[in-house]
Amino acid sequence: MASSRELAAPSGLTGSRGVHLATLVVFVAFLDFFIGLPLVPTYAKDLGASAATAGIIVAAYSVTNLPGNIAAGYFLDRFGRRLPITTGLVVTALALAGYALANSPEALLAVRGLHGFAAAVLTPGAFAMLGDSTQTHSRARTMGRSAAGIAVAAVVGPASAGILADRIGYEPVFLIAAALMAATAVIYIVGSRDADAAAFVEQDGSGAGEDSTGEPFNAAGLAVASFIALALTIGIGTLATYMPLHVEALGETSRTSGSAFTLYAVTALIMMVGAIGVIGDRYGRLVLVSAGLGLFGAGLFLMAWAPELWALFVGMAVIGLGFGLLFPAAAALVADSGGVQRRGLAFGIFYGAYSLGVAVGAAMSGRIADSAEGVTGVPYALAGAVTAVCIVVVLAAITRGIGAVKSEGRAA
Repeated sequence: MASSRELAAPSGLTGSRGVHLATLVVFVAFLDFFIGLPLVPTYAKDLGASAATAGIIVAAYSVTNLPGNIAAGYFLDRFGRRLPITTGLVVTALALAGYALANSPEALLAVRGLHGFAAAVLTPGAFAMLGDSTQTHSRARTMGRSAAGIAVAAVVGPASAGILADRIGYEPVFLIAAALMAATAVIYIVGSRDADAAAFVEQDGSGAGEDSTGEPFNAAGLAVASFIALALTIGIGTLATYMPLHVEALGETSRTSGSAFTLYAVTALIMMVGAIGVIGDRYGRLVLVSAGLGLFGAGLFLMAWAPELWALFVGMAVIGLGFGLLFPAAAALVADSGGVQRRGLAFGIFYGAYSLGVAVGAAMSGRIADSAEGVTGVPYALAGAVTAVCIVVVLAAITRGIGAVKSEGRAA
């Protein structure tokens, strides 16, 4: 019979408190990210950067986030969730304050890189906590409701950041974000004070601890989920870098690009807070993922075909619907694939792919923007093509039974 140490996982927090704190960290981590979406490219240009350099600066967050995600996965499983997440919150707050001090593209690049590395632990840590605290047969639904914090952050972040930047300038916006991150660190430290960061917490066999007896990674499931993350975020990186420049070329301001991201977030939120996750729990994770990828790609191709402002807003709404469908199911697939003892590493790999995709999309679209004359739909079309390839991969995975959920509530 396995020992209690073998039947447990380094989670630090389980149950409803873990879900609530994880949801808070998810919200603030993505609020931090979304605040920068409409601001960093134009802020970089105001500091003297070219469009290509602005793309590199946007991508720097993801370039440093990538190794940070992998390292975070190890530390989350080795030391528990509490210490790495606390450290990430504190250092991220300091990095955000550094944006306000940047006075050149080079300084902004350095701060952006530090920011990406510091924040790398937050999302894998939060989603590992969610996986620890939920049962397999309800995981996609719970992931969707908690991940709704992503959509709320995307509603609040870009719009408020764009409006504030127009009124008070870039630097105060970054200082406000730094203060919010610091406040979250305090709340998290107090809320998790009863948790032993290195402790192994016993869980019942029907819940998050079902794979804690030494079952290895579901490598196929994690590989598919990581490819989904890569394809998805090539599109997000393209939107993050090129869409604000596209809007600017149409004679609009950062407030308009913020509004477009808000529309994207609202449609994603509608999908996440509903009961749509039940489909992923009952019929398999990849059923929702394939439908979401189809919508995501359709929105990108619409923006490529008609680069006018109306198409941009319609495309962003459709993209939001796709993201809201696929992301919770993909996150549940990762939680299923890692097992409790390696869930931190699984989410580290998943978000490493996420970061890589953002970096590729940002750099690609920035380079195209520099070489193109006027507005072009090429960046959106390329991102849409990657999404189409991913749909083929997901459909092939479905035929192999990857992402299916067995009737007793365990991932196949």
